[in-house]
Amino acid sequence: VLLTLSIDLKAVFGLGPKALIMFFTATASIILGGPVAILAVSAVAPDLVGGAGPDAVWRGMSTIAGSWIGGGANQAAMFEIFKPSG
Repeated sequence: VLLTLSIDLKAVFGLGPKALIMFFTATASIILGGPVAILAVSAVAPDLVGGAGPDAVWRGMSTIAGSWIGGGANQAAMFEIFKPSG
């Protein structure tokens, strides 16, 4: 949040629609890519993405998505929140 306080929104919007479309497309891809990948793999090898409780695959995917969006600090935060198995 603190990093976004100094953003010059006028300059960001001045980049044009192509840059904003690329930004929002990348954000949506990160958010939707993990669940779509899990669904695709579960259709081919359901035992690979199984698991319950701490072994659930989505727990690990949340930490990876956290690192893609906000770096190591977000990955550590997601790890502490969702507690994926080792």
